[in-house]
Amino acid sequence: MKRFFSILLFFLIIFNCAIPGFAALKTEENDYIKITQQSETLNSRLAQSYTGYVFTIKNIYNEPVFIKSVTFWNNANAKIAYLSVKQTDKEAASKTFQKASDIALPTLGLSYLGSLFVVPFSILSNKVGNNGVQKEAKEFDKTSLKEYTLKKNEQITLKTMVLNGHKPYFRITFKNPLTDEFMNMEMQ
Repeated sequence: MKRFFSILLFFLIIFNCAIPGFAALKTEENDYIKITQQSETLNSRLAQSYTGYVFTIKNIYNEPVFIKSVTFWNNANAKIAYLSVKQTDKEAASKTFQKASDIALPTLGLSYLGSLFVVPFSILSNKVGNNGVQKEAKEFDKTSLKEYTLKKNEQITLKTMVLNGHKPYFRITFKNPLTDEFMNMEMQ
């Protein structure tokens, strides 16, 4: 039985190490710019409801390329995402008491006494968790770009997040260096 669990644990570790290799990488390019879209796992409570995406725009032309605008649709606002997963101190304390009541019978009620000591720590960790959520939400907030010139081989990175199960819609408008006409590239 120990051998079975050891082998199972070994394969789970190997599988979890390989997961980043299966990340969805999507590329769109023309003669002037190359756009790469990659999904990124969020590290805070936001991961329960949201998925992060990183867009990289690279100039692959031998002259600078003028970007008029970059627009995102179907993505989440940082403030709304934060408020949707934020927990109050009262919720954190009630979850601790709920866990204590789940094991109250086997512990003959001592779990309630223990939860009185644990509640301040759960409230403190909740505040730290809320700060982490807020920081990560700001990092992945919709960042539109207007009027930027990409030099030769320069790249810029933009981050956004969407609800789980959805995809962001991305459009870039840039000036064709040869004809001076504006072109659009879209990615979903």
